[in-house]
Amino acid sequence: RWIQCLHEGDLTSLRSAMGCNERLKDAAQSAGLDRFILTKPLGMGEWVPTALEPYLVLDNVQNNNDALGLKKDQSTPPQANTETKVHVNDFAPAAKVQADVLEALLGLVYLHSGYKTAAKIAQELRISIPQQTDPITSKSNQTQYFPIRQETLETTSKFLGKKQHSTQFHPLLKEAMTHPSSLHSEVPCYQRLEWIGDAVLCLAAREWVCKSFPKCAVKDLVAIETTIVCNETLALLGCASGLHRHVEHCNSTMPNRFEKYELQKSNMKQGLWGTDPPKVIADVVEALLGAVHIDQGLEEGQKSALFVVLPITSAILAANHGDSDSMQIGPHANVWEQDILQPKQVMTELCPSLKVRGKAYHEFTIHCAPCPVWMSGSWGHVSSESKDHSVVVGQVTWCGIHICAVSDKASNLVAKNRACAMVSLLLKRSPDLRKKLLDMTEKLSEI
Repeated sequence: RWIQCLHEGDLTSLRSAMGCNERLKDAAQSAGLDRFILTKPLGMGEWVPTALEPYLVLDNVQNNNDALGLKKDQSTPPQANTETKVHVNDFAPAAKVQADVLEALLGLVYLHSGYKTAAKIAQELRISIPQQTDPITSKSNQTQYFPIRQETLETTSKFLGKKQHSTQFHPLLKEAMTHPSSLHSEVPCYQRLEWIGDAVLCLAAREWVCKSFPKCAVKDLVAIETTIVCNETLALLGCASGLHRHVEHCNSTMPNRFEKYELQKSNMKQGLWGTDPPKVIADVVEALLGAVHIDQGLEEGQKSALFVVLPITSAILAANHGDSDSMQIGPHANVWEQDILQPKQVMTELCPSLKVRGKAYHEFTIHCAPCPVWMSGSWGHVSSESKDHSVVVGQVTWCGIHICAVSDKASNLVAKNRACAMVSLLLKRSPDLRKKLLDMTEKLSEI
């Protein structure tokens, strides 16, 4: 129960400490998993398990010498069917490899046997905190009466795919809709529920992506997941349902930010990634999912999460024609991906060494004046004489070298998304350019 008293920041630190590579590595070694991890090519030999100890079966003298690290003048005499025992420490995998294998095994158990079995194994490996048997409660349950408008009840229940909320859910609902600016609210703000809801949403999204695209590479799965759980997507879904109208806050700037975003949403000429939504809308979406998880358990929380993101997951499947084989990030990717997947994530997967940052117009004129910028549908150069301080520039660089820049009046985020989308499209249409960037990056890393 002491965990319930921790702040969001403390909870994040605790989660990071519980899941750090060093701790997972120790758990893998305690379970003896490190002895069965293959980290080197088999070559001419093969792993033969006997008495829980791995060793190599070598076919000739040269392989024997290579395995033992001997020079030519130290060669062992040729023997038929030479078997050389190799100590396990000679093939000890790195700490991160051991941690990754442990996580992979837990993921396998979760997909095939469910959450309870995976949680039980994690507890037996001593990498999780023992689960409490009684229902989780929130600090907001200490107050007995929570006046909630009927319209709020109807909007949130419809958004979460529920017929109606139970009375026991009202305290959590009140907490999930309370912004940190409401200092005198009778319930805590939504930050703790948002923290839980983030994990609920990520689990639901990852499981859906993994099962929907079983043949995709991990980098492609990450790009799809990022698209589903990012702020732009969650804000669009929340705003479309009117959640922002029911947030309790004391921030005088928030109504104007909501109105500005609604105007952006109603005129989405640049698509989803051409909007810069207030983060509070996405936070409330996650907080509501966290509330469902706490009140009704993992299964119901996952159902609500999948219901909430159904519009975007349906759009992904429809745009990809339900074909998991063709979903990929790269020069042969489908055209639709440049519009529906998160631009920065796509660009990073195409070339990890590319970086993007947003710059104020005057800052760009000082440091990057000679660089061409995409402005209002054509290429041009920034002018230090411009008095329009609302313009920002999204710039993509490779190892500090200018690649592309796009100006935008909407926001820093929109300018960066547009720059990433332009570079991603360029790399997809020019595989040779992408290969050159990757080759040069590899050469630089060797210096």
